[in-house]
Amino acid sequence: MELPIVIEPTPDGRFRAHLGDPFHATAEADDAQRAVQELVQLLEKRLQSGARIAVLTITNGAVQASASPFPADDAYKTDWVYRELEEAAAENLA
Repeated sequence: MELPIVIEPTPDGRFRAHLGDPFHATAEADDAQRAVQELVQLLEKRLQSGARIAVLTITNGAVQASASPFPADDAYKTDWVYRELEEAAAENLA
């Protein structure tokens, strides 16, 4: 699952990283990279505390809820694609 975030400077010279649906989370820090890192930590804590993502499928008036196909555990951290994306994001923020 890829979720876009907005990273913007604040009037007081800090940076804010904001994530919209479905999490509605915001983090502020002295630099853009740290704001993103704090946002990631907020989401990790939320998922570790039991937050889950589910999917509603609507077909011809019938609604079915199912568990998300995305794992809410730390398995993604060992995935090489995740590491590459994380490194690329960090380079682009520097």
